[in-house]
Amino acid sequence: MVLLLFSMLIMGCGKDDESDTVLMITPYDLYLFAESWEIISLDISCSSTAGLKNLTITSKEEESYTQVILDSAITGNSFSMKFEYRIPELYKSTTIFLGITLTNINGDVAESGKILEIEVSERYLDETAGYEMYSMHSGKMNAFNLYTMQPLLSDYSDAGEMHIMDNSDSHYISNKWISPAGISFVRYRDFDYANCTNISLRAAYNASIKHEFVEDLEPGEVLLLKLFDNKADSSFVAVKIVNIIDTRESEYDRYIFNVKR
Repeated sequence: MVLLLFSMLIMGCGKDDESDTVLMITPYDLYLFAESWEIISLDISCSSTAGLKNLTITSKEEESYTQVILDSAITGNSFSMKFEYRIPELYKSTTIFLGITLTNINGDVAESGKILEIEVSERYLDETAGYEMYSMHSGKMNAFNLYTMQPLLSDYSDAGEMHIMDNSDSHYISNKWISPAGISFVRYRDFDYANCTNISLRAAYNASIKHEFVEDLEPGEVLLLKLFDNKADSSFVAVKIVNIIDTRESEYDRYIFNVKR
């Protein structure tokens, strides 16, 4: 019923014939289909012989509240703009209603909008295996970049590139990781790593306590991380520690781990 009323509203209120207040939006399609983090671009044109006063754009997710995302004073008899709306990060398929309201100086109103059908597809994450990160006192690669999936030497790398790094403060491997890049860790012992999907990983990370570092690491543990990225799926990473090598000398002390993303 709500969807039907919204459809009738935005199909029937693009123009107020008495005041000649006109609001046009392209693309003309009422329904637009998108995925999380996709950008929807709308060309908005409006005019009024009386003179323009205000343009408002609201968004409302199904079963949620209305948010004002643009409230702008406009002048003159005509106005046009390109409006870009980024689909928020979502965990299930839903509908978002974009409402666009034009008001002229006499208080006459023209309304229109779009119905955004957002599809969230669940998929199993790909795993890559056999990565190594050495102890800080090994003289070898003691940090790791989870974008490039490359090990780094902390003495010659920018902090922002080192998503994870060993934090041994002696010649014994510490089993402690920090993140010079400022990434937060989630320690999730019961996470279903074997059946990890983009949705289960995001939901588990967002629902868990975040830590600036993790210590007392053990083989078999799973760590969840969210990288600084504007694409939802590639932002979340699951790291499984396969083995921790602690030798008599620190030269070969290292962590062996797999990654799902």
